[in-house]
Amino acid sequence: MLHRNHRLHARRLTAVEPVSAQRRGRSNAGHYWSSTMERHVAFGVAAEKHLLQWLDWRDDVVRIIHRPVGTEPSSADLPAYLVVHSNETVAFITDRTDAPFHRWSAALEKLTGWPTHTPPPMPPAFWANLKFLSQFRRPSTEREGLSEIVKKQFERPHSLAAVDDFPDRTAERRGVLFQLMWDHELSTDMNRRIGDSSIVWDPSAVVV
Repeated sequence: MLHRNHRLHARRLTAVEPVSAQRRGRSNAGHYWSSTMERHVAFGVAAEKHLLQWLDWRDDVVRIIHRPVGTEPSSADLPAYLVVHSNETVAFITDRTDAPFHRWSAALEKLTGWPTHTPPPMPPAFWANLKFLSQFRRPSTEREGLSEIVKKQFERPHSLAAVDDFPDRTAERRGVLFQLMWDHELSTDMNRRIGDSSIVWDPSAVVV
């Protein structure tokens, strides 16, 4: 049950609507392995998967819950996800902007005190980059020991191709680079397609 006291209850919420492609008539429903949750999280349609990838990539989200509110035939009018942020605030997340959804979101906010947010407008390149980087969201034991080496290469901004400056374990270095970018330990301009000419930097390093 939803409750205004999100500090006490939000982290205990679980999905109440099972995802069944056959029952819901959605052939592309499924599950996505979330690096935030370290387990699979459900999505109902392709748009929800894109939304889920965006939430999974964000470094201020610590919990993602699919379909946190249970209703019978009108579930499509409800927010796709509820998230808990690192600062303990809670929000419903959706890509819906139509009138039926606004009625539901207003009722939910009145009931719970939790607002509903939609993703900000993003260029196609951002979503393409997000999809690409999501391939590297799972930690790999084969890449252990390389993370600090790769990060050190980008203490100052360099083109992405600089990761190939050392001939040993080149493919693994690139995998580590993209994993660090997914984890926000390295940054680039996500609004431009990632490629060898992309400028990459360590946001935590002091650049003089």
